[in-house]
Amino acid sequence: MNPGVNTRPFMLLIPVTLILFMTLLCLPARAEPSDVLRVRVSFFAPYYFYHESEKEWQGMSIEITRSVLEKAGFQAEFAVIPRNRAFELLKNGRLDMMLNLTRTEEREALFDFIGPSSFEKMVMVTRRQDASIRVSNLDELIRLGKPIGFRPNYYYPRLSERAETDADLKKLLIPIDASYSGSIEKMLLRGYIFTFFEDEMVLRDRIRNNPDFSNLVIHDFALSDPQPVHMAASRSLPQATRTRLHEAYRALWDQGTIPDILKRWGNMP
Repeated sequence: MNPGVNTRPFMLLIPVTLILFMTLLCLPARAEPSDVLRVRVSFFAPYYFYHESEKEWQGMSIEITRSVLEKAGFQAEFAVIPRNRAFELLKNGRLDMMLNLTRTEEREALFDFIGPSSFEKMVMVTRRQDASIRVSNLDELIRLGKPIGFRPNYYYPRLSERAETDADLKKLLIPIDASYSGSIEKMLLRGYIFTFFEDEMVLRDRIRNNPDFSNLVIHDFALSDPQPVHMAASRSLPQATRTRLHEAYRALWDQGTIPDILKRWGNMP
């Protein structure tokens, strides 16, 4: 995304939960190989979420990540880190893995991708009163001239590429920090933006489980069919470590373990 897109004033609420984890931003760089790999997570159900009563991280991506790491002979240390900060930590080796990243040419030069670990369908969401507005492609959305929320460092199929060259689209994009839970939904409900795009599984979980979001509706328009997303390992990890992760993933896929997890969560295309 172009960093110079239009910004408009808005208020964001900072959850106390994230403040408690700010010390994780100063994780020391790894001095030598370890059997414990630091993995970035956030509150992104059903992919990953913290189960309070059981005091552990759970979710589809957690199951797959644990399976791969255990097969490769590693343990996972999950850390809640804002997404933008996590990218920087992963680049310089102070974080070992991020989950659910789209593989792009730019990112390929920075990270070692393992997967696919799941399949993401980016769908459009609106307020209930706007659900009947006709939008079947990006051209129609742009012609509406209404503000579109997006999260920096997210990849949106077709939209991300088009935003690089389409001045009309750039003017409509409103960057919203993904570090603040529920911020983009609140912006939509308050009318600051007309729509945003999010993974369909995530949206369905939020609308179903959060009464505050009951006025949100998943629109018929999607940016694409389900697209693969991957686990991304830091290239600062030893090559032998990354090779073990790749081999473990392939073995688990071939024996059906990963496909079975995806099917159980309703994610296998």
